[in-house]
Amino acid sequence: MKNYFFSILFIVSSFVTFSQSSENDSVVTPTVLTSKNMYSYQNNGWELMEYAERKFLLNLSNKEYVLLFRITCKQEGKKPNFLIEYSNNYRDGNYGRIDFTNSRDERFEKTVILIDEVETANPFEKSDEKGLQEFINLLKKGKTLTFQFYDLEYNPETGKEELELNRALNFKLENSELLDHAVDCE
Repeated sequence: MKNYFFSILFIVSSFVTFSQSSENDSVVTPTVLTSKNMYSYQNNGWELMEYAERKFLLNLSNKEYVLLFRITCKQEGKKPNFLIEYSNNYRDGNYGRIDFTNSRDERFEKTVILIDEVETANPFEKSDEKGLQEFINLLKKGKTLTFQFYDLEYNPETGKEELELNRALNFKLENSELLDHAVDCE
């Protein structure tokens, strides 16, 4: 899966379409971005990218990370998932397009998902239709999505291994109507 998203963006580098829901009578606006610009671009929430009859839901609101979010799948039987990659703004700028983590990554001991600082059930661990819909409804009402990643570290004071926060990533949730669009989850 590594660099899966980079491959897509490389293909899409000459043409990207950002869309907003027709419920708001929005007009689909084509924008030309290079793959370098995509990893430097920032917004305040969700963006729907369409290319060659494929749809991808992105969140580019975090300066240092890009979130590819596959929550409502077009293909039956596919599980919701996410991929977080570094952006060109991370550290020295040479990390852009490199995977940070994904919903199947077992590198972290625990992943906690919060919407507006309230912990929610992780729909990527076990996906049942009811729990998934509740999660989507919370996302639509929320202002901020936070992923907290924990490592298991030895604490010399207690003599036990304990969860220690590795990092927390925040993403803004504007354009939440785009969560209703079915995207490719391959």
